[in-house]
Amino acid sequence: MAFYISKLYNKEVLRMRCEFMKDDNDTIWFSYASMVVMRPVKSHKEAAKEVKRVKYIHKQHKKQLMEQLEVH
Repeated sequence: MAFYISKLYNKEVLRMRCEFMKDDNDTIWFSYASMVVMRPVKSHKEAAKEVKRVKYIHKQHKKQLMEQLEVH
């Protein structure tokens, strides 16, 4: 259900109480939901803006930074 809601309404389900029923053929059916807590799903572009990129520091650059710290 949470996946369906996220795709259809662009919302992420954080919590919900669900009721399911099982029929004579042992098929499980979703019947009711209550106390549903949701939040908007950020688009891929919005999420990419918040990602902080960490630059790789190679050994030579690390050594240079450590030497600068020792000087101060």
